Amino acid sequence: MTKALIIGIVLFLLIVGGCGKSQREKDTIPESSLAPEKQEKIRRVLRDVSYMAKAARKLFAKEYGKDGVPFMIERILEIYETGPDWKHPQLYSIAGNLIFSLGEIGDERALPALKLWLTDKKYRVFRTEAAYALGELGNSEAIQPLWEVWKEEKGYLEKDDDEGPWPFAGYHPSGGYVHGVLAEVGKALFKLGEKSIVGELIEAAEMSRERWTGGYWRLLEALTEISGEPLSQSTDEIGYWQKWWQENKPKYQ
Repeated sequence: MTKALIIGIVLFLLIVGGCGKSQREKDTIPESSLAPEKQEKIRRVLRDVSYMAKAARKLFAKEYGKDGVPFMIERILEIYETGPDWKHPQLYSIAGNLIFSLGEIGDERALPALKLWLTDKKYRVFRTEAAYALGELGNSEAIQPLWEVWKEEKGYLEKDDDEGPWPFAGYHPSGGYVHGVLAEVGKALFKLGEKSIVGELIEAAEMSRERWTGGYWRLLEALTEISGEPLSQSTDEIGYWQKWWQENKPKYQ
């Protein structure tokens, strides 16, 4: 093989491969107008494992704000592309915090990446963060994927399973993860105008009352948050919420 041919092949691969970026990354990461040295500084910050601390998230958002969003998206997609692997769990701590932060900043440029993290079953462990972030963004494009995830997660409860599948090798969460996802997805859908989720939350809580006490209360807490109603002091919480729903249903349709 001649030297010229080798050089030609390398150049072709660089052009097609986008210098190491996948097609998903190229399609999803917004461009930045920041100076190259500032871009590199932000990238170094986002590779620091200390970013998982809440205080560090706040400082980053305060210093860079929406200027940092393209690099936050770039970072979570880099981690996404590594595949679900818990050999380096700090990467996933960073990813979870970045996803949450994107919701706090509220920049709609993050929408495609957040939908990806929400819907990919390989990354179910991040669904609570992704649902929260999508609710904060307030873009109606998130409604369909949120409903799809709601139906999937509720389906696990219907099969008497409050954890669901876990593809991560070497990692398993505490019980009740499905309820946590349903609570966050429910709140996100309500923020996006899907008021009928109130009835769905009540139904999910009724399914959980006898079997999963902790998860049951997470759903009730979500109901109180989105409705503004206080936690019921009744011994029959489900009966209270069912009655409340019948009285207030017209307001949520």
